[in-house]
Amino acid sequence: ERGYSAALLQEPFVEFEAALAALRHGGPAAGLRLSPVPPEALLQLESLETRWLAFKPDYEWLLANRDKRASPEFALRIEKIEASAKPLLAAAQAVVAALGRRAEHLANTAVALMAVFAAAAIAVFLLAFRLMRRNILSPLEELAAATGKGAAGDYSLSLTYQEDDELGALQRSFAGMCAALKKDRDTRKITADLLVLAMQDESMDSFLKKALDTILSVPWFTVEPKGVIFLADNASKKLALKAQSGLPESLLKTCVQVPFGRCLCGRAAESGEVVFAEDLDERHENTYENIKSHGHYCVPLMSSTGLTGVLALYLAPGHVNDRAETAQLGSVGRLLAELIEKKRANAELRKMAEIIQQASEAVFITEIDGRITYVNEAFERMSGFTGKEALGRTPNLIKSGEYPPEYYAEMWTSMQQGRSWTGRIINKRKDGALYTVQASLFPVKNAGGETTSYVAIQEDVSNLTEVEEQLRQSQKMEAV
Repeated sequence: ERGYSAALLQEPFVEFEAALAALRHGGPAAGLRLSPVPPEALLQLESLETRWLAFKPDYEWLLANRDKRASPEFALRIEKIEASAKPLLAAAQAVVAALGRRAEHLANTAVALMAVFAAAAIAVFLLAFRLMRRNILSPLEELAAATGKGAAGDYSLSLTYQEDDELGALQRSFAGMCAALKKDRDTRKITADLLVLAMQDESMDSFLKKALDTILSVPWFTVEPKGVIFLADNASKKLALKAQSGLPESLLKTCVQVPFGRCLCGRAAESGEVVFAEDLDERHENTYENIKSHGHYCVPLMSSTGLTGVLALYLAPGHVNDRAETAQLGSVGRLLAELIEKKRANAELRKMAEIIQQASEAVFITEIDGRITYVNEAFERMSGFTGKEALGRTPNLIKSGEYPPEYYAEMWTSMQQGRSWTGRIINKRKDGALYTVQASLFPVKNAGGETTSYVAIQEDVSNLTEVEEQLRQSQKMEAV
């Protein structure tokens, strides 16, 4: 349709009107001079004029409203033209047949008229087809192909229809939906990658650097792979730089510590909310020589216990603050904060486990049914049983038999009621030798106050017991 000028599309319309006027009143048409049709052909001519009057308004409207190609009204006019074009062509053929019957010498005139009528009808059909194909079918085919790609997980689009009409709006809406789906998919991938990183046994600094690289790998988060992760010291109200990518050396010195409330990152820490800047402004207090224009998303890392740190991302200047982006970054920030807290807790647990493992006191842990789930090295040395031999057994493994059943029953009843127990116990080694321990037994409870396990800490006091016994014997001798 774009290859046809308005004048060219109007030409068959003008020729058709001239032919009708010449047949009714006489005159020139199609390069010939015609006489009015004879009486015997008037009925066919009137039918042709009626068909033309029905066809003409829609044809004129299409020529005048080509800018509304994708509107419902345009499509309706196309349908009406398609419906009325065939009867119009049939009426034209009837007039030609009537003229052909009148006289042989009018045969050439009839052929010329038929060519005019046929050309007009063909032009109408060609116009309708091209309009339907280019302005309705082609954009819909593009949209259908893009939908298929999206269903397969490919959200890259190449939609060429840019008109400001209903179809253009539909394609733009679909493109926006695909962009949102891609962002959601990227966010879910970041979530999965961060969870995998958190399960790896590595230092906090290494985890934070890999986490930052993972986040910066998403192109819509930042204009370039450039960003920072700070950890918060809530006691001193300062942020400490722990991981960075792409920062100049001068800024690294300036931002090694950032007080809460200073610059964009400090403001995010102080407010607990995402701070956005589309370019450098008065809030960007930490600067350096030859700093280039850029924007920021500064995301507070908020865990269930409070502020953990701040994630700062660099944006292209003029970046528009997007509510959906802010929400997705907030989700990533909360996840990263919880993973950091978990890494910290795990580090503390490993530290405590190492302390327990190397302690001089024997330590063993049991389930609430008494089955041993953990023993340290001191337990192995004292009892003579290896960890492999002790796991899954009960403390009866080292029971000496020196006490009545009621003694042990009192001990377990105390712990089952949530109380600790302290006292001396004579145990038996694997080789049958007895040894005395000063024992502390206590229940371990979860956040709901339910007992989940029991811990026993035992110090070998056999030597002390022997000294005490010798002292008692000495005192008896002195009394005699």
